[in-house]
Amino acid sequence: MNETKIRNDFRDSLIEIYNFKMINTFLQFLQGEQAVLFALKFNIDKQPSNISKHLGFTKSRMTSIVNKLLSKGMITVSKDEKDKRKQILNLTEKGDDYITKKVQSTNIILDSFFDKMGNDKIIEFTKLLKETIKHMNEVEKYVNN
Repeated sequence: MNETKIRNDFRDSLIEIYNFKMINTFLQFLQGEQAVLFALKFNIDKQPSNISKHLGFTKSRMTSIVNKLLSKGMITVSKDEKDKRKQILNLTEKGDDYITKKVQSTNIILDSFFDKMGNDKIIEFTKLLKETIKHMNEVEKYVNN
Protein backbone atom coordinates (compact mmCIF):
# COMPACT_ATOMS: atom_id res chain seq x y z
CA MET A 1 0.00 0.00 0.00
CA ASN A 2 1.46 3.39 -0.89
CA GLU A 3 2.12 6.06 1.72
CA THR A 4 -0.58 8.45 0.46
CA LYS A 5 -3.24 5.75 0.74
CA ILE A 6 -2.07 4.84 4.25
CA ARG A 7 -2.25 8.49 5.35
CA ASN A 8 -5.67 9.01 3.75
CA ASP A 9 -7.06 5.82 5.31
CA PHE A 10 -5.71 6.86 8.72
CA ARG A 11 -7.21 10.36 8.44
CA ASP A 12 -10.55 9.03 7.19
CA SER A 13 -10.68 6.47 10.02
CA LEU A 14 -10.06 9.18 12.62
CA ILE A 15 -12.83 11.31 11.12
CA GLU A 16 -15.19 8.35 11.09
CA ILE A 17 -14.44 7.51 14.74
CA TYR A 18 -14.86 11.16 15.75
CA ASN A 19 -18.31 11.26 14.14
CA PHE A 20 -19.67 8.28 16.08
CA LYS A 21 -22.29 9.24 18.63
CA MET A 22 -20.60 6.91 21.11
CA ILE A 23 -17.39 8.96 20.92
CA ASN A 24 -19.35 12.14 21.61
CA THR A 25 -20.67 10.46 24.76
CA PHE A 26 -17.09 10.10 25.98
CA LEU A 27 -16.02 13.55 24.81
CA GLN A 28 -18.62 15.07 27.11
CA PHE A 29 -16.37 14.10 30.01
CA LEU A 30 -13.54 16.13 28.47
CA GLN A 31 -15.40 19.33 27.66
CA GLY A 32 -17.53 21.86 29.47
CA GLU A 33 -19.75 21.31 32.46
CA GLN A 34 -19.62 17.52 32.47
CA ALA A 35 -15.83 17.58 32.48
CA VAL A 36 -15.87 19.69 35.65
CA LEU A 37 -18.49 17.46 37.28
CA PHE A 38 -16.47 14.37 36.32
CA ALA A 39 -13.29 15.93 37.75
CA LEU A 40 -15.06 16.75 41.00
CA LYS A 41 -16.50 13.25 41.25
CA PHE A 42 -13.26 11.36 40.58
CA ASN A 43 -10.33 13.69 41.38
CA ILE A 44 -9.07 14.70 44.78
CA ASP A 45 -8.39 18.34 43.90
CA LYS A 46 -11.40 20.62 44.21
CA GLN A 47 -9.79 23.99 43.45
CA PRO A 48 -11.13 25.64 40.26
CA SER A 49 -7.66 26.78 39.15
CA ASN A 50 -6.24 23.26 39.36
CA ILE A 51 -9.27 21.72 37.67
CA SER A 52 -9.03 24.24 34.82
CA LYS A 53 -5.30 23.45 34.40
CA HIS A 54 -6.04 19.73 34.34
CA LEU A 55 -8.80 20.18 31.75
CA GLY A 56 -6.97 22.81 29.70
CA PHE A 57 -9.61 25.50 30.30
CA THR A 58 -8.90 29.21 30.43
CA LYS A 59 -9.72 31.04 33.66
CA SER A 60 -12.70 32.78 32.04
CA ARG A 61 -14.06 29.49 30.65
CA MET A 62 -13.76 27.87 34.07
CA THR A 63 -15.51 30.83 35.72
CA SER A 64 -18.34 30.59 33.19
CA ILE A 65 -18.74 26.84 33.77
CA VAL A 66 -18.67 27.25 37.56
CA ASN A 67 -21.36 29.95 37.34
CA LYS A 68 -23.57 27.73 35.15
CA LEU A 69 -23.15 24.74 37.47
CA LEU A 70 -23.95 26.93 40.48
CA SER A 71 -27.11 28.24 38.83
CA LYS A 72 -28.19 24.67 38.05
CA GLY A 73 -27.60 23.64 41.67
CA MET A 74 -24.99 21.03 40.75
CA ILE A 75 -22.09 22.42 42.77
CA THR A 76 -21.35 24.60 45.76
CA VAL A 77 -18.40 26.92 46.32
CA SER A 78 -16.72 27.37 49.68
CA LYS A 79 -13.49 28.83 51.01
CA ASP A 80 -10.45 26.62 51.54
CA GLU A 81 -9.98 26.14 55.30
CA LYS A 82 -6.18 26.45 55.01
CA ASP A 83 -6.13 29.41 52.64
CA LYS A 84 -9.27 31.56 52.71
CA ARG A 85 -8.28 33.19 49.40
CA LYS A 86 -8.83 29.91 47.55
CA GLN A 87 -12.17 28.44 46.56
CA ILE A 88 -13.21 24.82 46.84
CA LEU A 89 -15.85 23.26 44.59
CA ASN A 90 -18.08 20.46 45.78
CA LEU A 91 -20.77 18.44 44.09
CA THR A 92 -24.28 18.80 45.40
CA GLU A 93 -26.48 15.73 45.59
CA LYS A 94 -28.06 16.84 42.30
CA GLY A 95 -24.63 17.17 40.62
CA ASP A 96 -23.44 13.86 42.02
CA ASP A 97 -26.59 12.05 40.85
CA TYR A 98 -26.30 13.61 37.40
CA ILE A 99 -22.65 12.67 36.80
CA THR A 100 -23.12 9.21 38.35
CA LYS A 101 -25.95 8.48 35.89
CA LYS A 102 -23.85 9.77 32.97
CA VAL A 103 -20.95 7.52 33.97
CA GLN A 104 -23.28 4.53 34.35
CA SER A 105 -24.77 5.04 30.88
CA THR A 106 -21.26 5.40 29.44
CA ASN A 107 -20.21 2.19 31.16
CA ILE A 108 -23.06 0.35 29.44
CA ILE A 109 -21.69 1.51 26.09
CA LEU A 110 -18.16 0.49 27.11
CA ASP A 111 -19.36 -2.93 28.27
CA SER A 112 -20.98 -3.53 24.89
CA PHE A 113 -17.83 -2.40 23.08
CA PHE A 114 -15.62 -4.64 25.26
CA ASP A 115 -17.94 -7.62 24.73
CA LYS A 116 -17.74 -7.23 20.95
CA MET A 117 -13.98 -6.56 20.80
CA GLY A 118 -12.75 -8.97 23.48
CA ASN A 119 -10.07 -8.33 26.08
CA ASP A 120 -7.09 -9.19 23.85
CA LYS A 121 -8.07 -6.63 21.20
CA ILE A 122 -8.87 -4.02 23.86
CA ILE A 123 -5.45 -4.53 25.46
CA GLU A 124 -3.71 -4.20 22.09
CA PHE A 125 -5.80 -1.17 21.13
CA THR A 126 -4.98 0.48 24.48
CA LYS A 127 -1.26 -0.15 23.93
CA LEU A 128 -1.49 1.46 20.49
CA LEU A 129 -3.38 4.44 21.91
CA LYS A 130 -0.74 4.93 24.63
CA GLU A 131 2.03 4.73 22.05
CA THR A 132 0.14 7.22 19.88
CA ILE A 133 -0.26 9.60 22.84
CA LYS A 134 3.46 9.35 23.58
CA HIS A 135 4.36 10.23 19.98
CA MET A 136 1.77 13.00 19.81
CA ASN A 137 3.23 14.56 22.98
CA GLU A 138 6.69 14.50 21.38
CA VAL A 139 5.40 16.08 18.16
CA GLU A 140 3.41 18.68 20.09
CA LYS A 141 6.53 19.72 22.04
CA TYR A 142 8.38 20.12 18.73
CA VAL A 143 5.53 22.06 17.11
CA ASN A 144 5.10 24.38 20.12
CA ASN A 145 8.79 25.37 20.22
